Amino acid sequence: MRRLIASCCAALFAAACARTPQPPSTIPALAPGAPVLQVETRPTPYTEVSSGMVHALVPKRWSAAAIEGPGALSGGVLASPDVPRWHLMDGSVPGLEAAYVDLARGGVPSDYYYLAARGTAIPRVATSQSREPRVLVNHQPASIDNPDSLGDYAVSGTGRCDTPDATPTRYAYFVAAPGYGPVRAVGIPTSGLYVVVAVVQQSPDAAERLRTILMSARFDRTSVAGLVKAAKRSNQLR
Repeated sequence: MRRLIASCCAALFAAACARTPQPPSTIPALAPGAPVLQVETRPTPYTEVSSGMVHALVPKRWSAAAIEGPGALSGGVLASPDVPRWHLMDGSVPGLEAAYVDLARGGVPSDYYYLAARGTAIPRVATSQSREPRVLVNHQPASIDNPDSLGDYAVSGTGRCDTPDATPTRYAYFVAAPGYGPVRAVGIPTSGLYVVVAVVQQSPDAAERLRTILMSARFDRTSVAGLVKAAKRSNQLR
């Protein structure tokens, strides 16, 4: 079971700042009846892209695609000015991925999502200038000592990428396993794991653009900013 969720997370949610690019992956064709990517133009520098219950605001010049395919345990959206290069997972181009793993389709106990959120689901952003990740809540799954544990975990992080072509970029990410705390009460009811990662080119306003893109990503009616608030509330519970 743990290998299943680890493989799923590593394949769909990894974003790396690496010096050696890997071969690009292919976006799978949509299964019959799967959510179709929707694009809504707004009178702002951003466009809203949606697939099923996952929505994101991305710069208008970016291309977008749905994360959904035959047999997939997850759903979501990705966007980038260069989607093939984004799939190299080396942090060399701006982009965003926002996805979740569906408990209803995964058949994996919630404890394993907690383990994934602490490890394999964390985007592989690797740079000498990265900051320590910020753990927002960490309630270990129920045990003999604490049978009433909420079993939720959430973490965020930000930093700079060392890319193959030396183009300076910045990244930010949010990962959460809802467990049974306040994060479970918002977002997508059947989600066992949320992962959002964004990369932008370094510039004077990079921090603001990165925050806008990351925090506005939305799962059903709840944005990442809302998930962060729910995680902080959960952290106050014992």
